[in-house]
This record gives sequence, C-alpha cells and structure tokens, in this order.
Amino acid sequence: MFSREEARALLVKGIELGLVSDGVVGRWPKNIWSVTEKGFPLEAQLECPETGRYHGYPLPPEDPFHTVVLKKLNG
Repeated sequence: MFSREEARALLVKGIELGLVSDGVVGRWPKNIWSVTEKGFPLEAQLECPETGRYHGYPLPPEDPFHTVVLKKLNG
C-alpha cells in the first residue's frame, strides 16, 4: 500500500516514462504503468474519469506487460 503522495509520484513517473495506454477516457489515459523503487512493475487503471482517480495494483510476473514495463524502465 502506498500513501497518496507516493501513488501520485508513481503515476507521474509512469507518465514521464511514456508508460500510458493509447486508450483515453475524457482527458485521462485508461492505464498508466510504473515501477517501484525496488523495481516491481505496477499498473493503474482509471477508476473515475470525472476526477482522474486511478486504482493501482502490482503486475504479476506472468502478465505480459510485466516485462514490457521493465524493458521500458531499463531502456
């Protein structure tokens, strides 16, 4: 579990890395991916398009995007 401040920083990090989905609802990307300081990939899904609230969770290693996110992070 992350504090609101930590979660916001992870969303910003994902956006800066270009880890956002092509799908958009209103003005918000449907998904944003990021990586914790310990190198674990996360996914945030848009929960409320009116407010831009996301729900995040860890990406399990068997999820194909787990590797995609790590590759993006490591260049």
